[in-house]
Amino acid sequence: MQLIIAEKPSLARAIAKALPLPHTAQHGYIHCGQDTIVTWCTGHLLEPCGPEAYNPQYAKWDLTNLPIAPSDWRLTPRSDTMNHLRVIGTLLEDANEVIHAGDPDREGQLMVDEVLHYFNIELPVQRLLISDLTPHAIALSLSRLTPNTEYKNLSLSAQCRQRADWLYGINLTRAITLVAREHGKDGVFSVGRVQTPVLGLVVKRDIEIEQFNPVRYFSIDAHFSIPNHPKGVEATWQPSPSREMHCDEQGRLLNRKIAERVVRSISTTEMLGQVVAITKKQLQEPPPLPFSLSTLQIEAARRFGYSPQFTLDGALILFDKYKLITYPKSDCRYLPEEQFEHRTSLLNTLILNVPSLADSIHSCELTSKSRVWDDQKTGPHHAIVPTNQPLDISTLHEREQQLYQLICNHYIAQFYPDFIVDESTIELSIGNETFKGKALNTVQHGWKTLHLFRQQDDDNSANQMPLNVQASDQLNCASINIVAQETTPPERFDESSLLSAMTSVANFIDDPYLKKTLRESDGLGTEATRAAIIETLFRREYMVKNGRHILSTSKGRALIQQLPARCVTPDMTAVWEAALNTISSGSTKPKDFIARITDEISHLIANITGIPVKKADGFHPTIAQPPSCPKCQSHMLERTGKFGKFWACSQFPACKASLPWRLNTTKKAKAVKTGDSPPIPCPNCHAPLIRRTGTRGEFWGCSNYPSCRRTFKDIDGKPQIPINPRH
Repeated sequence: MQLIIAEKPSLARAIAKALPLPHTAQHGYIHCGQDTIVTWCTGHLLEPCGPEAYNPQYAKWDLTNLPIAPSDWRLTPRSDTMNHLRVIGTLLEDANEVIHAGDPDREGQLMVDEVLHYFNIELPVQRLLISDLTPHAIALSLSRLTPNTEYKNLSLSAQCRQRADWLYGINLTRAITLVAREHGKDGVFSVGRVQTPVLGLVVKRDIEIEQFNPVRYFSIDAHFSIPNHPKGVEATWQPSPSREMHCDEQGRLLNRKIAERVVRSISTTEMLGQVVAITKKQLQEPPPLPFSLSTLQIEAARRFGYSPQFTLDGALILFDKYKLITYPKSDCRYLPEEQFEHRTSLLNTLILNVPSLADSIHSCELTSKSRVWDDQKTGPHHAIVPTNQPLDISTLHEREQQLYQLICNHYIAQFYPDFIVDESTIELSIGNETFKGKALNTVQHGWKTLHLFRQQDDDNSANQMPLNVQASDQLNCASINIVAQETTPPERFDESSLLSAMTSVANFIDDPYLKKTLRESDGLGTEATRAAIIETLFRREYMVKNGRHILSTSKGRALIQQLPARCVTPDMTAVWEAALNTISSGSTKPKDFIARITDEISHLIANITGIPVKKADGFHPTIAQPPSCPKCQSHMLERTGKFGKFWACSQFPACKASLPWRLNTTKKAKAVKTGDSPPIPCPNCHAPLIRRTGTRGEFWGCSNYPSCRRTFKDIDGKPQIPINPRH
């Protein structure tokens, strides 16, 4: 018997439709033809055991038990799906061939793999990858099965993600909650690998806005008329080197008197500007690519005010229920080259489904092959595009109609030419002053003729005719004005901009090495989890919505202020994602990743609680205090190479810094001991603090000086460390 295990019931039903008749629905599966059965998961049927499963004493929250780090990881059946898991187990006993039909992503791979592992299945397993739920597409996928072993590393990366999240959430939630209780705070303070840095972005933005002090600045704007040109050109004064001292770093003039002096000097002239230079270049903007899930969520939030979760729910209905779009949790915006051959039939289907698109489709250039068709940029998923499924979409709810038409328009745009403008940059001198302006002339509207995109960009600045001026021409200065302005604070996050920040988290990193690393990773969270993360932060009352804006609550701020900096900035979690990608590629061993995570969590607990790092179950640090990484400031780990011991960054392979073993900090650790008491860790870098004598008496300084320059007052022979240390 051939057994196909799908990720969810809707996928199982879609697969069954592509299989031979007859179809017989049974309790928990569908029997198809003579010898094929299709069953399904309903999310993860197994979940990680709680801490008390490893040791009964872990049922009580106690700082002395942290970190909790299992060495024999266990899964247990979910109570609400246990009966269905038994059904799958019975079916597996009779199967002689198994097909894994989880979603084509990391979690989909693990979801079915962990069921097969739970029942100790040793049969050969084939992998079925589906991104289009129409029967023809599924039948094609069934003819292209691959060995499931090819996806072992992808499954291991998902398993490592699951275990790392367990370690991080269980240990840090307990640590911060217990410390908060000691200081009179009630309730549970939940900490998550991704959710906490996302909250950190919101808190940081709110504080920046509250502490923002506007700065007044001035621009000098002049309008120059051009013969036989209806609009002329607007130009802005450019400060000379001698006046840069009156400008800020962005070149904005801060002194109004200088502006008045410039205007007076120009007013005494004939008000003629001489063209010093004119440069022209042509700008081409290709059609926007089809959507990934994140870009669909961002666009739906911008256009319709939809939350990320609301958009995801609608996209899943279009995919699961109506088969109108391809796999919606995709992180890709490109299409396989073979799909180019199906463009005509697909566009004809879109005319049937959305008659209002007929004119746009009839204007398509079907011989044009845009940048979207690229096999090198597609993987298990491709961009979200319409399928060949016919359906009158007027029968759908408004949300599904709007999302479907967005997806259709972005597909249709691939058959339109580029938007092209000529940009002219003109430099003029008038008196001793210099002005610079730009003018745009639209050459080809291309894809922007599509109704969806007509109002998307402000093209009012584009002249309808080119600037016919030459160097040395004189233009009349029709007006000149001083415009007083003020710097403005950054905008508060809304769901669209927060989602965008999660996908482009490198923009919030200062360290150039980490910035480069994060640009190559997927940011905070995954396509499938970002919406749920934002919803979780609302549900746990860390954030609230005020109109369309997102604000942090006092509870959210209290959590961020109590946690170490590495927990609340994007650096660590995004570096973890990069490391998980190296597990997927087979270049990092899962046990090494988990060891690094356990070590990291141990030090974070010490930072939160002030309790020195203790040895976790199955994990034994070599020394109490490693040096800090010279590149990313993470702590370093002892490693042994062919030339002996050395220090390696705990964030390897994302950070490949190393130090010679002679920098051993064991002596430093001993130096801070006073009597028989253990060393007191620095809350900034975890190295031991040392009691020193300065010009003003006793104080405590970090033994990692000069890399760490934290100091603390000496109170009765102990360092005065604030409850909420800020770094």
